[in-house]
Amino acid sequence: MVRGEPTASFTPHAAARDAAASKHVFGGILYAGYARALIAAAALRLREARLSDGVTRYADTGKRGRPALLLLHGLTGDLTVWLPAARHLSSRFRLIVPDLPGHGESDFDPEADYGIAAQSKRVLELLEHLDLEQVCTVGNSMGAWLGCELALRWPTRVSALMLISPAGLRGRCSSWLDQRVAAGKIPFLADNEAAYGEFLGAIMAQPPRVPSCVKRHLLARHVARLERISRLYADYAASPSPAPGLKAISAPVHLLWGSEDRIVAPSACEAWEAALSGTTVEVEKWRSVGHMAMLERPAQTAGLISKFLGGASAQGARHG
Repeated sequence: MVRGEPTASFTPHAAARDAAASKHVFGGILYAGYARALIAAAALRLREARLSDGVTRYADTGKRGRPALLLLHGLTGDLTVWLPAARHLSSRFRLIVPDLPGHGESDFDPEADYGIAAQSKRVLELLEHLDLEQVCTVGNSMGAWLGCELALRWPTRVSALMLISPAGLRGRCSSWLDQRVAAGKIPFLADNEAAYGEFLGAIMAQPPRVPSCVKRHLLARHVARLERISRLYADYAASPSPAPGLKAISAPVHLLWGSEDRIVAPSACEAWEAALSGTTVEVEKWRSVGHMAMLERPAQTAGLISKFLGGASAQGARHG
């Protein structure tokens, strides 16, 4: 013991607190091991790109000579949400899976803009850093909206788009998320176990089983980043609707929606179909699936991605 340091007295409360902290630490170790195993299974390697406004972490199979596939996660997510599906894709594609700027282990600058337009510029900069002229893009939620922004602003860069429960347009029915936000309760800013558990329960209709210690770790990490998440959400929510420009997208599009999506109502699919009037649009809806098909049905999602991108439009993609 360091001289002059107060001695901690043993109390039932302190014991409970220490036990909870131990479970949190163990949950972090368990979660990190899970992520490492999936990264290895997909033949991915974690990299860092030093871009103009900070470091962006990404995973890359580095398999040049194969079609480049860019996988974009949603708001407050990170690259790990793609790992279960990635291992089913890495034999056919070069996978590029970033922690979007401000998210995951990528740098966050409280003075920066994290709206959709600004984020699309950063993703373009990552593609330029990797010397990738063209990619097939698959995005979930905010990541799908971001993929559309890329296709609109730099159309030669995106050869095909797969949108999984895309955010940005609203349907004729309000989702659970819409209702909560309207009531002034933003689920992304959950700051306690009950609220965070409710949010996780709303994201997926059939969530994978997660040990309680890992849930505690994820909650602790989420709460520690609430100031950051609040800023990310504010900039995302302030982004203009993509609806007016979507008709200019020429790359082929595949829409995938879960019938039990509580984050973006499945009725929004109709709005996306109508807005994407300048290209061919394929639509698929899966029963008993929520907002994150790639986590709920990773092998099936990977199979659909491969099937969609196996068409003539994907074959014309330049390889990285």
